[in-house]
Amino acid sequence: MMPAVTATGLIVAPLSLQRFLFRRLLTSELVHEAHLMARSGRMALAMALASSA
Repeated sequence: MMPAVTATGLIVAPLSLQRFLFRRLLTSELVHEAHLMARSGRMALAMALASSA
């Protein structure tokens, strides 16, 4: 269950990060951090799917 919760948090987090960093004109940092979070979220989702099988 924990990998599923982690995956959900990591996949949704870039949305709030975008609202925080976009107004400060930190676009390159936004893209980099969002990419890392999405990648980590996919890995956590893969672990959740593998553990449920």
